[in-house]
Amino acid sequence: MFFILVVHCAGASLGLPTIMKLEDFESLSTISKEMVESISIIGVNCFILISGYFGIKASLSGFAKFIAICLFYSVSTFLVTALFYPAIYSSEELISTFIIFPNNVLWFVPAYIILYIVSPVINISLAKLSITKLHITVALFSAVILAGWWLELGFNPTGYTAIQLIYIYIIGRWIKTAEISLRIKLKTCIIIYTLATVLIFASTFLLNSHLAFAYNSPFVILASIYFFLIFSKIEVKSSAINSIAKSSLAVYLIHKSPYVWVHFREAVIYMADGMSFIPFTICITLFCIAVFAACIAIDALIFKPVFSTICNSIKITKS
Repeated sequence: MFFILVVHCAGASLGLPTIMKLEDFESLSTISKEMVESISIIGVNCFILISGYFGIKASLSGFAKFIAICLFYSVSTFLVTALFYPAIYSSEELISTFIIFPNNVLWFVPAYIILYIVSPVINISLAKLSITKLHITVALFSAVILAGWWLELGFNPTGYTAIQLIYIYIIGRWIKTAEISLRIKLKTCIIIYTLATVLIFASTFLLNSHLAFAYNSPFVILASIYFFLIFSKIEVKSSAINSIAKSSLAVYLIHKSPYVWVHFREAVIYMADGMSFIPFTICITLFCIAVFAACIAIDALIFKPVFSTICNSIKITKS
């Protein structure tokens, strides 16, 4: 999720060149921006790989909680913004905040909802396959995804779709079921991840940025998988990490809300325009950490207590 935040500071806020040229090396800021994007573009894929590896345990209560957190931040970010900018308030705008599904800014929300709904079918179907058939399924699906990327086909041109999330989820299930992590050494994972990241960066000299940094780019997928495998080999038990993880979705929902995003983007552009490379690098790093920490705190200290109180009230009423 932190990588997603960084990506939104780099390419999404500051933009990326169409195709990198050798003369771009004269600009340290351009090169560093491309390098940062190359490293952090794997965030969304890794987020879904975790879901696939552990498996989504779909339930009505889980689905309701996901919808609740999306609605809470969609509506609350609008209302808080309206307090500071009353001119944006209207009943029509307020009503529109409840319609989270077709929101183009928050494309991940409707895509993940589709993944959540179909996950039981995916889990049952993959569980019935032999390891050989599972390998074949992953290989065929990968070929389809690669074709969608290379030919920019409408069903999944750059990976901002439910199909991409379903594919990455299946990869996560495959890694778990086929015990891929046990078959590959840590050193190999680090080498392949590093090579894939270099290839992401190198692809910017041949491809437009929307293809080089597409979630369904073979290099991005490869880097995502092996970055994930590196951490699958590290045993860490931490209640702090688990607590942060439970609130990580809020980081996306808050900063990518259309009412927050416009100010987030303006802040990044302001820093980029008014600072030289080193001060900007320091400030943008601190900015990302501050936004991440603030969103985690908001979710832990505001949403979770409110949601828990509502749930308890419903239980009391039913009883």
